[in-house]
Amino acid sequence: MNYVRQSNRVARGIFNALLIIGFLAIPAPSFGNRIGYSKETKEAEAKKIAILAEAGDAKGLIAMLSEGVFPSKVRAAEHLGEIGDKTALPALGKLNKDHGGWRMLIRDHEYSGAFPLAVCKILVKNKSVKEKVEALFDLLEGRGAAIPESAKYTESTSNGKTTRSENYLLKRNWDVGKRVAAELDKYVTPEIVQRLRKSVNKGAAVAAVWMEIRDMPVKDGIAWSMTIARDEGGAQGYGAIHSLKNYGEKAITALDTLADEGHREAIMVLGYQRENQAAFDILCKHLLNNDNSYIRMHAVSQVSYVQAKELKLKSIQTLIRALYDPLERIRTRAAGNLKSNAYKHNKACFDPVKESLIVAAAKHPDQKIREELTIAVERLGYQITDDTSVEIPQIRTDLSVSGWTPKNAKQRLDEKTRPLEEKVAKLLKLGPASEAVTIYQKLLTLNPGYKAYEQGLGKAREYVKAAKESTEHWYEDAPFIGVKGRYSYYLANVDKEMGDLKEKYELASYLSSEHFANWTGIFSDDPKKRDQYIKACKLYEHIINNYPKNEYKVISSKVHLAGTVYNLDQDRNDKDTKDYILARLAVITTPVQDITDSTNPRGNKPLKDAGGMTQVQKDFEKYFKYGLRERIIELSKSDRLEMSLYLLGEIMTKCRQTDPEMVAMAEKAISDIQLKIRKKYNH
Repeated sequence: MNYVRQSNRVARGIFNALLIIGFLAIPAPSFGNRIGYSKETKEAEAKKIAILAEAGDAKGLIAMLSEGVFPSKVRAAEHLGEIGDKTALPALGKLNKDHGGWRMLIRDHEYSGAFPLAVCKILVKNKSVKEKVEALFDLLEGRGAAIPESAKYTESTSNGKTTRSENYLLKRNWDVGKRVAAELDKYVTPEIVQRLRKSVNKGAAVAAVWMEIRDMPVKDGIAWSMTIARDEGGAQGYGAIHSLKNYGEKAITALDTLADEGHREAIMVLGYQRENQAAFDILCKHLLNNDNSYIRMHAVSQVSYVQAKELKLKSIQTLIRALYDPLERIRTRAAGNLKSNAYKHNKACFDPVKESLIVAAAKHPDQKIREELTIAVERLGYQITDDTSVEIPQIRTDLSVSGWTPKNAKQRLDEKTRPLEEKVAKLLKLGPASEAVTIYQKLLTLNPGYKAYEQGLGKAREYVKAAKESTEHWYEDAPFIGVKGRYSYYLANVDKEMGDLKEKYELASYLSSEHFANWTGIFSDDPKKRDQYIKACKLYEHIINNYPKNEYKVISSKVHLAGTVYNLDQDRNDKDTKDYILARLAVITTPVQDITDSTNPRGNKPLKDAGGMTQVQKDFEKYFKYGLRERIIELSKSDRLEMSLYLLGEIMTKCRQTDPEMVAMAEKAISDIQLKIRKKYNH
């Protein structure tokens, strides 16, 4: 076994040497001069910039934008923004575009908010406070002259087709958010705080929440931060949790509670105090016992990087226990951190847990963990022994391997309201509407003052009232007060607006369908079916008489009205058939271009496709114009040949100019009838 370990060490040494040689052969990438400069250079340039800023030397500061290392560029930009010299704009604009963090592969994005903010401040130097505030919000929200054009959009190419979409990475530049919020703090008002509190930029959110709570008593500020974290989530929840670090030790209990609830940011903020015994104990507790793997993942790093000697032993003990976490990434990270700490100067902290470390290095179920810990053991000078009496440690099964994100107030509310919304929508359509009233009242209890629920409640009550006052005949066992109420309400309220036209039309179609109330196979002589047909006819007539501007729905209503009347009459005569066919023929001869959409709720012109047709026109042509052809021809072939020839002749006359295909179909039908006549008389 020792021979194998020695061979592995040799192999690793060769591999690492090759890796270093290969790495050195590759030119190092440049990340805005953040590498490749000395501490002395940085400090010397910082002193030079301070002198230039003191003298108000814009020209010298502009030179530093090109000559200085990256931290110097940032400092120079900050001073140039204060000076407001417009000659700095070209150089600042280039830096903003190159290093502004608009492309997230550029590492400098985390320090680069100085460039766009400097551009913004120079552009609005002589503007009013109101204009300055608006310009700052434009920058924060990805608008305005301070945003480089190339950053406003993201282009992607797939199958030769390039699509352009808004670049939401703008909102991820936290440094911009922090700097803009700090600038807005100079003009702070309740209105500015309120606007900042809606920001999706996490850097701005921290400042926004702190502006809101900083004047509160500590206890109230902590409580309100916890409420924001729980109810708002997202950037503002992040901001609320990070604001708690301003309270120091006083916020430790609150952060512990938030971590228990699944807020991973609470672990990061606790990490700022990891050298504090109380905070460190809580971090260890969450690493070993929190059922949320995301929380444990954040905790493992915080537990690893403590400097205080009195905490180091507990850190190592906790990491050894974390080697048996059910999530592989946590086990690997714990092992890696143990290896990183395994040096002679820390040996005193490892000695109390020597046996546990050796057992893990020899018998851990995960081979990668054994390899990492073998290096740690050898660094510390311990000897791995093959003790067969020691049982193989087991991976824990009492914790979850998947994390979860706590729901905010809106998500929790949606879980309660969404099923009720779905149910009440059906009740308004079918009924009973009286039950819809009850559900809307419950929804308003869950979400008080919500206008959609208030409007829905009003409509449900109107339907119930209309159903009770209706003088229309309804068959006795119809339980659908929703249908009855809607029908009665629509006929009682002649509304010239287009808002509910679609509902009227759908209800008429529903009443004349074969599957109303889940009945199937109902014949036209059924009294219930006749009642439905009569009501459908009244609604179609209502649409025709009261919505003349909507050609599409009026024409289709005329077609369905003719069909419904035809179905109502069991003893159909020539006149019924003729009216039925001619009503459909009126649709066939209507030019598609004459159909317009007047139901658009925003009043916009209908969108047209590449061929210049609107969706309404395409639907009309597909479902009403061409979909009726075969049915018209079939219905024209009545038992009375004279009647059929008359109807087919009408089709040929009316369609000759507009529909040659329909004329050809009619000609073929006439030929078939004439052949039928000849055969009859020849016999």
